[in-house]
Amino acid sequence: MWRIYYSLAYEHDVRLVALAALICLLGSGTTVALIRRALTSPLPGRKEWLLFAGVITGLSGWTTHFVAMLGFAPDRDLHAGTAMAVSSLLVSMLTPAIGWLVAFGGPRRLGLVGGAITGIGLALTHSMETVSMHVADTVTFEGSLVAASLLGGLGFCILAGWLLQRDRRATTSILAAAVLAMATLTVHFLGMASATVLSGSAILEAHEHSALTALGGVVVAGAVLLLICALGVAIHGNRIAAVTARERECLLEALAALRKSEDHHRASVALNPQIPWLADPEGNATEISPRWEDLVGRPVEEGLGQGWMRHIHPDDLPRVRVAWRKALETGDGAHADTRYRLRLRDGGYRWFRMRTRARQDADGGIVAWYGTLEDIHDQVMAELALRESEERYRLAFQATHDAIGDWSRASGRIAWAGAIATVLGHPPQDHTSSDWWLDQVHPEDRDGLEASFRAALNSGTSLWGGEYRFRAADGTYRHISSRAHIVRDAKGRLARVIGSMVDVTARKAAEQELRWAAYHDPLTRLPNRAAYALRIEQAIAEARASQTSFGLIIADLDNFKMLNDTLGHAAGDTLLCQLASRLQDGVPAGATIARLGGDEFAIILPGLTEQDAHSGAVHAVLSGINASFSIEGLSIDVNFSVGAALWPRDADNAADLLRGADLALHAAKSELPGSIRPFQPFMRERAEERKRALDSARLALRMDRIAPFYQPKVCLATGMVKGFEALLRWHDHGLRLQSPSALALAFEDAELSIQITDKMLDSVIRDCLEWKAAGIEVGRIALNASSADFRRRDLADRILARLGKAGLPTSCLELEVTETVFLGKHSGIVESTLETLSDAGITIALDDFGTGYASLTHLQQFPVNVLKIDRSFVAGLSQKRAPIVDALLHMAQSLDIETVAEGVETLEQAAYLRAQGCVMGQGYLFGRPIAASCVPLVLAHQERDAALAAIRVGP
Repeated sequence: MWRIYYSLAYEHDVRLVALAALICLLGSGTTVALIRRALTSPLPGRKEWLLFAGVITGLSGWTTHFVAMLGFAPDRDLHAGTAMAVSSLLVSMLTPAIGWLVAFGGPRRLGLVGGAITGIGLALTHSMETVSMHVADTVTFEGSLVAASLLGGLGFCILAGWLLQRDRRATTSILAAAVLAMATLTVHFLGMASATVLSGSAILEAHEHSALTALGGVVVAGAVLLLICALGVAIHGNRIAAVTARERECLLEALAALRKSEDHHRASVALNPQIPWLADPEGNATEISPRWEDLVGRPVEEGLGQGWMRHIHPDDLPRVRVAWRKALETGDGAHADTRYRLRLRDGGYRWFRMRTRARQDADGGIVAWYGTLEDIHDQVMAELALRESEERYRLAFQATHDAIGDWSRASGRIAWAGAIATVLGHPPQDHTSSDWWLDQVHPEDRDGLEASFRAALNSGTSLWGGEYRFRAADGTYRHISSRAHIVRDAKGRLARVIGSMVDVTARKAAEQELRWAAYHDPLTRLPNRAAYALRIEQAIAEARASQTSFGLIIADLDNFKMLNDTLGHAAGDTLLCQLASRLQDGVPAGATIARLGGDEFAIILPGLTEQDAHSGAVHAVLSGINASFSIEGLSIDVNFSVGAALWPRDADNAADLLRGADLALHAAKSELPGSIRPFQPFMRERAEERKRALDSARLALRMDRIAPFYQPKVCLATGMVKGFEALLRWHDHGLRLQSPSALALAFEDAELSIQITDKMLDSVIRDCLEWKAAGIEVGRIALNASSADFRRRDLADRILARLGKAGLPTSCLELEVTETVFLGKHSGIVESTLETLSDAGITIALDDFGTGYASLTHLQQFPVNVLKIDRSFVAGLSQKRAPIVDALLHMAQSLDIETVAEGVETLEQAAYLRAQGCVMGQGYLFGRPIAASCVPLVLAHQERDAALAAIRVGP
């Protein structure tokens, strides 16, 4: 150990030693990275990476020796033999390349062997470089240290090879790189520690040798630059390999989901009490439910083709054949709607009903027949009595679609029987070679087929099965399912193989159809909601990996139901198909369009940025649907309401992103149908607020916490209370009285709005009955109705039925509506309802008049008896609002409509309104809303009420 320390400390330039160690570590790390990259590649592409790794191993080792030699005995004039130095460089790169190819270039990993070859090359390189070095002094070597350096380098290389073949963890890779670096450093510095330089007088010939210092800088700089480039290539290659591995995992997950869907389908078929079956266009059964075997006691395979007819009662078979043939000729499954007796596994017969339907392609050609067998034995037995037949027949008709092959190891040939000619079209032949059979197998399936058969042989099993593609006589490939029995001799060696080949092409096509149907909409041929769910998760993963964004557009047709109702569902389907086609033409490459259901479509736009969204990219995608559509000879214009959301700005997962786009769509449809609205955070807040309002309203209804509070309406001429307005109040969890503002959003829900109105109506009628029983005259009670109440056409019936059942006159009730009720597509229902109520004697009041968008023509179109002047006009009488109030009062007087001023709070306001001819007043001046129990007290003390008295006295 002292000799090693002395050599490093006193016989070397420490700076060059450090540089040599750094080069060695860089080269070893690059080598390990390249080998790891090679191991992630398939075998054909692995050799290039391993050769590259070998070159880097040798170059880094050679450069380490070269730099370390520069630092050895700096006071000596070292020279190098050029030819030997170049030879050592070639050896240093060739031997590791061979070693790594041996270790990892084949299917088996031989890390120990490859490491040994690399270690031998390292020792050889060091020896050649040592020999190439010349000094004008005498150099002696200590044999034990030389041997230790060579054995140590060899051992470290073997250990590095073993570590590289173990696993791919980062810690193992780092350790392998360190061990490989130790191998190089051990060989050199332990070997140089064995060298002793004695003073001498040798003379070097200048033309045979070169001074190390003359080329050192160039060689070292070039080698380091090459190592850095190689490390960059290795890192980049590993990143590409990681991305490829992730994509493969996604593909495997998709395949697993597909298999799960297939399993679900098979399970549902197996549990179906009926017996589903599938036939090809020629009427040959290709699939039958597993219940067939339980029912008839024979394998499902025997029932395929025409085999199912063997179980039909002989007396019924001709009739069934005629019916089935007629259905095949006409394409009408109704002809095959027949019943017959089916033989069961116990030999008895039961009556079954066969029904079928043809599935057709776009050109009307039959693709397949779908049918069911339904047990109707009890029904038939109730209609007729079966006669037991003493004679039983076996169905003579037998059909097989199997080609049987018998391969003999002794002859190497296959003897054929069965349907190889009819199924695959090959000419009848008794024998073929096994090579002929293998040549007909699709090239992509051969390796897998041979590997599967070898695995069966090695496992000792006697059964083998597989599916593959086989070339028919016409050159096309058919999907084949094979089952074989392996026969061994007395010593367990393969003797012969007997097996069958069944054409399952139709089944494969049906499976493909099922897979397609699971993820596509049958009408528009677009991906469906299930496919959308997969694609949106994929889009999130891709955007997260690339640190980009993408957009989600949810588009919904406006008034699509109206189009269906007017032109029919066939026209609606045609419109949806045309829309789907235009959307596909308009979206950029890589985008996904899916039909989520009904008239709602989703569009996923990869790479969409917030700047793109603002620049009109969404409008550009949807521009193709602005033109008119031709449906049944009519030109139809349609509007799309669109909501858009951006990932990850608006949400970080698929569910929240869809919810955001839906909220934006809802805002577009409610605020400006036919517009495009991007998602904004307040929409989510408003949705949560609406949910809280809905929850509060439902709880209040369920707990009976909604009650009317009554605010008096006073005659401005007499100062007497002439009626009340029933205002909604409710109690929260703490039974605190709340105004209706917290429930305002609940009135957007039609069902809840109607329930609240019914609750208020029932409470008002109950209170009126109590007052009537007490002999208290309260005048007319005004009740508010919302727009949602008119969406159902039974509002008038509900009100009149309740009044009739309670025995109250219709004159006791006044219905208040706002101007917005007159607007929109339900105006016809509103007009009919109000006319019915008005004809029955109920007063109709127009609330908040002057603040909405109603036209003055509505006062003539609808039966309005009372105008309620909004409180904003009354409060502004001293702020230049008086002319507006005067105009409203004058208009009402001209139309012979009673007026009620809301929000009256001062005697001056009351006096002005009375002077201008206003009939009634309502506001805090006369009283706040009160509970029903307080109404009798208000009426009893109205004579002593100061405000009312002041009105009676007048100004």
